[in-house]
Amino acid sequence: MTICLFEDQFSANLLPLVHCRPVYELKTGAFTLWERIINHYPKTKFSLHCRPQLTNVLKAKYGDLSINKLKQDDYLFINGRVVADQKFAQKVKIKGPDCCWRKGRQLIAARVSREKAKKLDLKDNLAKQLSKLPCKKIAVETVLNLWDLIRFQEKLLEKDIEKMIKGKRLASHYREGVFAVNPKKIFIDRNCQIQPGAVLDASQGPIYIEEGVSIGANSVLTGPVYLGYETIIQPLSRINRHTYIGPVCKIGGEVSESIIQSFSNKQHAGHLGHAYLGSWCNLGAGTDNSDLKNNYSSIKVWTNQKLVDSKIIFLGLFMGDHSKTGIGTKINTGTVIGFSANVFGSSLSPKAIPSFAWADLDGRSTEYDLAKAQKTAKKAMERRGEKLTAAWQKLFQQIYQDTKAERQLLIKKINEK
Repeated sequence: MTICLFEDQFSANLLPLVHCRPVYELKTGAFTLWERIINHYPKTKFSLHCRPQLTNVLKAKYGDLSINKLKQDDYLFINGRVVADQKFAQKVKIKGPDCCWRKGRQLIAARVSREKAKKLDLKDNLAKQLSKLPCKKIAVETVLNLWDLIRFQEKLLEKDIEKMIKGKRLASHYREGVFAVNPKKIFIDRNCQIQPGAVLDASQGPIYIEEGVSIGANSVLTGPVYLGYETIIQPLSRINRHTYIGPVCKIGGEVSESIIQSFSNKQHAGHLGHAYLGSWCNLGAGTDNSDLKNNYSSIKVWTNQKLVDSKIIFLGLFMGDHSKTGIGTKINTGTVIGFSANVFGSSLSPKAIPSFAWADLDGRSTEYDLAKAQKTAKKAMERRGEKLTAAWQKLFQQIYQDTKAERQLLIKKINEK
């Protein structure tokens, strides 16, 4: 039996965060959606289904996995948007007759014999093909919209860290001048540097600090907080509850209720709250995002080329990979910034800024030239010892083409204001 994580038509709801990654690589709590599923099916073979444009990037990353190919085997297909809990494997069992599980319009999983698996066409709508099997209803959580990632973050991060800390050897003493509150809920890995005046406050939730993290003087961490390896927290920073950062990020100012993926920077003063940043993002000094409207009403988010009411009153920024802001940028509640966009100026941002936009908030916005965007990405990645491979360059080109219509629409809207 092989488990295949698959993407379905609802993946589009999670753009721009999934322009360069499959949905199951999105993180909420301390784990990716993929990791949550794998944890409940130990010693089981896995394979991956994804949009065709991601195939080569994933092959380079997971060379030992079968990607967009089915071998001669029985399969358990699991939707990559599932937020698997401890009961999931009991509901969706490996062994049994062919069937599928649905939650409303969403196909959650399908168990398929090797004979029927041979007839599946991975280039066609896989969820539609699997839905033809005998069907069962299932109650399970899924990430259906961007804001679900923030909603689950608040529910999962504390529990995730507590499980990870359990059984680990905790520090018995700290460097002089470092203040640890409730140290039984604080884990610090090897080779970490925590400067005097830093406060690690686990009174409201646990704190997990991976190897090689540096925390500057007079910074305050209020758990639950997770810092990935080789992340740098600048002096005088405030890292508040339900925040996941890293690995290899540089963070300053105030961050709360947020997820910041690898190689992204927010080094200077400014507020980031209820936000999700992809990788290779950079927020200029003094960048602030609003995450609460003055009238406390729910926040609308740009999804599938329209504004959708999230029914949530706390939402900040969703930023695609390789995007950047200039100094002093002011970002509206629930703003969505696409892939490889540049945003600058002193005016409040619009709710949606497209991929490959050169967004001048005080002047006229234009398209960000693809060649220049790739050149900048190449420089940024080389600074961290990473390469913009041929597969990544091709993916840049594909995203540029896929977002052309939306880019023209949104740039026009921005310039009309």
